[in-house]
Amino acid sequence: MSKRIIGMVSLVVTASVFALASQSVEANPDAQAITSRSGAVEQNGAQRGSCHEIIINATPEAVYKAIIQLREESQDSVKQLSHEANHYVLEETFPGLPFVGEVKCVYKEVYTPFSRIEYSLVRSARFRAFEGRWLLRPIDDGAATRLSLSSYVDVDIAIPFAKQITKVQTSFAVKERLQEVKQTCEKMRVARAKSRSVTQ
Repeated sequence: MSKRIIGMVSLVVTASVFALASQSVEANPDAQAITSRSGAVEQNGAQRGSCHEIIINATPEAVYKAIIQLREESQDSVKQLSHEANHYVLEETFPGLPFVGEVKCVYKEVYTPFSRIEYSLVRSARFRAFEGRWLLRPIDDGAATRLSLSSYVDVDIAIPFAKQITKVQTSFAVKERLQEVKQTCEKMRVARAKSRSVTQ
């Protein structure tokens, strides 16, 4: 579930990206109906991490299943270490990150069916913070879902503007992940429709 987020974070190869990306985020409205929301707040009052949301024309149950499906498609880089009730402890390997090479991250995911999924860092040699959550809220009498994803990543890299660059790239990754869930829901809906037409 986290592979795409960290993959985008790995783009912290140059500090100049921060200046260009910041201007883009502030100046251009999002073209795909994804809206921004405030993330957690750090002690100095600055926003911690990134949070965005999207409306999906599918029930919370269908959206939840789409998120799970995307997680299962990442099994090549994610190893399940333990599972108890709705708690999973996972180890994910991120190869070839700039400046740090291969990084392993152990994190915990907590599932509340059809309403939320939360993840938090257990241990990592390079990630000082790795946390976030999915929130699913039914709208239109349950026919649609307001889906939000928040993520906060802090990478231990000693380069100028590392934290700011990471935040901008995490924001891009969150938006992309929301679109992937929406597209997965649409594919699942099309597949169900074809299945019904075959059986009729």
